[in-house]
Amino acid sequence: MKLWGAFVCILFLACPCVPRAPAASTESSGSLRFFVQDFYNWYVPKFWKSSPKPAVRIALRRRALFSAELTAALGDHLRRLGKHRRASAAYLYDPILNAGDACERYRVGAISSEGEYYAVDIYAVCFGNMRPTLALTAELKRDGDRWVFVNFRYPHEKDFRAQVRTSGE
Repeated sequence: MKLWGAFVCILFLACPCVPRAPAASTESSGSLRFFVQDFYNWYVPKFWKSSPKPAVRIALRRRALFSAELTAALGDHLRRLGKHRRASAAYLYDPILNAGDACERYRVGAISSEGEYYAVDIYAVCFGNMRPTLALTAELKRDGDRWVFVNFRYPHEKDFRAQVRTSGE
């Protein structure tokens, strides 16, 4: 019986794991996880308190959090919102949360690396329960010694920067 148990252990350790997207290194993943979770912990209360101005406007005051391209796209988004204030559904939509009516918290999920970029899955927590479906994926990269948001990707839709580009054409 001991021989059989040893065989099963060796077989288990020797078998390759199921292939997954490349994981971020432990050091990068830990600091990135903390950075993104800290951002959402700061940002979500701003969403709820930001009336009549969108929380995105408050976040843009911290330009160091965003790449130049994402800063420009968020600025374009805000300018378009200013022109269409009466279209309330569009005005309330928040690209950082991928929601018009946000939940009380957002939680970081899986992190994977894609070259120099990192994809961080974000899940909404509503009424104390984490939703099983992905809210969005934040795309980040290192800029010197800090992390910056580069884009927001949405399930079943174009990513944020692509949406802004196509809506401006």
